[in-house]
Amino acid sequence: MLNVNRRTLLRASGAAGFSALAVAASAQPAHAEPTDPAAPVPDELYENLPVEEPDQGPGARASAGVGAVLWGSSSADSFRAGEPSAVRRITIHEEMTRLGIPTIRHAFGGWRSPAILAIRSKNHPIRPNYSFAGANGELPGSGKIFLPTTNRIVPDTVTSQLPGTVSGQPVNLQLVRARLRKVQLTRTSSGAPITVGNSAAGYWRTAWEDAERGKIHLLWMGKNNSGDVQGVLNDTRAAYDVESGRSIVMSHWFTWWDRLGTVGHPNITAINNAYRNTYGQKYFDSTAALWDSRWWNVPEIRPLNIAGRGDNAERRRLGLPPRPFIADDTFHLNSYGNLVIAYALNAKIRGLGWA
Repeated sequence: MLNVNRRTLLRASGAAGFSALAVAASAQPAHAEPTDPAAPVPDELYENLPVEEPDQGPGARASAGVGAVLWGSSSADSFRAGEPSAVRRITIHEEMTRLGIPTIRHAFGGWRSPAILAIRSKNHPIRPNYSFAGANGELPGSGKIFLPTTNRIVPDTVTSQLPGTVSGQPVNLQLVRARLRKVQLTRTSSGAPITVGNSAAGYWRTAWEDAERGKIHLLWMGKNNSGDVQGVLNDTRAAYDVESGRSIVMSHWFTWWDRLGTVGHPNITAINNAYRNTYGQKYFDSTAALWDSRWWNVPEIRPLNIAGRGDNAERRRLGLPPRPFIADDTFHLNSYGNLVIAYALNAKIRGLGWA
């Protein structure tokens, strides 16, 4: 299988390619697919966004109850909610809350599976290099320190500070865009400096594993590094194993860029097949959900007349979801698609007897 994934496509064109795609898209009729597969959207799609405040665990719970957490990247974050403008802005986690399962998300556009695993599992920490630039193997007693990492795992885009610990002390972590993929560590309360060297004592471990313990965990990870099939499978398994009894693994639906006949198609197929075979009843088929006609009768979706569309047979052949569920950038679901996924996840969770 070729090492082709969404981030490969994103990097391929640069800003000029993005401008060309935007012009081309504006000239196409509504819901048209792109005609130039060589002009995909660049990384700036995510990297120029305002810094996003992540959901902060217990304080972000919508209401009482066990609830659920979406872990992942832009799809789990409902990145293109708000399209089309004719429908209300619909995010998956907010719609699931409205349906009776309080849900938050720890999901960030552009993130690959190693970074997602690092915020899910304390056993897969981020490893700052305390020998860099005079750090002298020490976590300061207060303030900030900027360090590279020894395992090269960092958040893939800039978010606000992520909660965690170093040597049992509360320390927030954040990617610093202007510092060549270094992380900023910030002590949240002053204390004595801690000598850590480059040992495991200096590793940053997520606070979210403990904060979200006992909830339902929806894992939608790996699309941005799908060229590394085994890596995605390993990371997903490790995230699943944190609370295997309460986790659901979600498949990746095919975009126009990894439809049947493209170089990316075998990778997504291999990942989805492995998920299905490994997780059984705790596997969620995103594409099947989008083609499930039960959800086409939801009041906001019924006017789309999905069943009557003339392109359904060809889209099924290519492995693509119904076109009205896809955002204009062709990489993400729009509000209609998010609505279907929320209804289908709600049914999945209730079918497992978890809510």
